[in-house]
Amino acid sequence: MSSFGLSDRGLRKVAALGRAKKLRLRMSQTKADWTGADLERLYLGHGFQVREGAKHRIYSHPVHRHLRATVTRSPQAVATGYIQEALSLLDQLDELNARAQEKG
Repeated sequence: MSSFGLSDRGLRKVAALGRAKKLRLRMSQTKADWTGADLERLYLGHGFQVREGAKHRIYSHPVHRHLRATVTRSPQAVATGYIQEALSLLDQLDELNARAQEKG
């Protein structure tokens, strides 16, 4: 347990979220030259789960199951559409979380 009352796993989740938020900001500034590995860090850092498809990885949010994205497994830079989709999904996630917090 940390001095914040979090387990090591909890601390890793908080750290991953902080890194994912920084990555999200950088992606919003430029949507070119990002890889599938970058998108994986982004999605996992925001709480999404991943499963492997035949040629793609499928990311879905465990609470908001309708938030889902498919990303190529190519090691090269992905098309900017993948980045735009990711940013849109994360905006939707923020809105859903804000509504849930308001309801308490």
